[in-house]
Amino acid sequence: MASFVPQAYLIHLKGSDLDRKDGPFKKSDPYLIFKRNGTEIFKSEVKKQTLDPDWQDFELDVGACGGLEGALLMECWDWDETGGDDFIGSVQLTLKDLTIRGNDFKLHNSKIVRPFYKHSGKIVVESSKPLETSKRAASQPSSQPNYGQPMIQPAYGQPQPPHGQLPPQGYAAPQGQPAYGQPPHPGQPAYGQPPAPQAYGAPPPHGHGHPAQPAYGQQPPAPGYAVQPPYGQQPPPHGYAPPPQGHAAPQGGYPPQPAYGQPHPGQPAYGQPAPAYGAPPPQGYGQPVHAAPGHSPSHDHKDKKDKKDKKDKKDKDTKKKMGKFFGAVLDVADALT
Repeated sequence: MASFVPQAYLIHLKGSDLDRKDGPFKKSDPYLIFKRNGTEIFKSEVKKQTLDPDWQDFELDVGACGGLEGALLMECWDWDETGGDDFIGSVQLTLKDLTIRGNDFKLHNSKIVRPFYKHSGKIVVESSKPLETSKRAASQPSSQPNYGQPMIQPAYGQPQPPHGQLPPQGYAAPQGQPAYGQPPHPGQPAYGQPPAPQAYGAPPPHGHGHPAQPAYGQQPPAPGYAVQPPYGQQPPPHGYAPPPQGHAAPQGGYPPQPAYGQPHPGQPAYGQPAPAYGAPPPQGYGQPVHAAPGHSPSHDHKDKKDKKDKKDKKDKDTKKKMGKFFGAVLDVADALT
């Protein structure tokens, strides 16, 4: 089980046999400074004309010290009215070292080079008391709840309060939504309860959730007022309308179709070239080719036969005339001879 770490410690320190910085016949005016990574986190009051100062209780924040094991530098200075304070000595320690009563820390000054120099005095821990809540933190409002208290959160979608100010107590639900812990919207199950079963094809419940969708194949209504049914007609039931059942066959049924892989009548077989550009489309597939008004295919065939008969008769007549002509020429030649 993890040990409890307080937020701060109330510490009482004393000095012992500090160096004289105002001359051989005068005492020092010592004060303490605590630093974390070069940043000052605490400065004590000045004790006038003493080499064994007894400072007032002061408070060190655990977070500011980097935790109990964070490295700290404790410096002791001699105050001077002219503003040029003199350095007495310093020592490296941790907050955990300061929590042990009776611990003493020797101050060292690297600038002192006198013979037989050992240290510049001692700092002794007289007492140390953990604090659950810092006095300074208790005097200022905080947005963090006490241990075991619920977190205070602003309403969803609302801006955060300025730094140092507390948001309103409790969790404010968005507009139109039930507050946390209140009964849900009508038709919705309570928190942690399974939803109520619905019959197959039954319309979905209205209220909280997605809006009703238009029926299959229907266009959604335009934004604005809802579309009203014609006067005297009942509005359609809510929910999803069943899809239309296929398409009705034309009167008389569909015409017979060729077998799979066979071309339609009048169409080229698979892989065969299509008719040339401008050529009349083949008969069969598509719209039928109608004859000109007053004509039929049988009439065209009869006309062609009549033309052929006339031509054959004319050729016979021509041959007869030519035969008679050549016969007459032969008769004249015989008479001359």
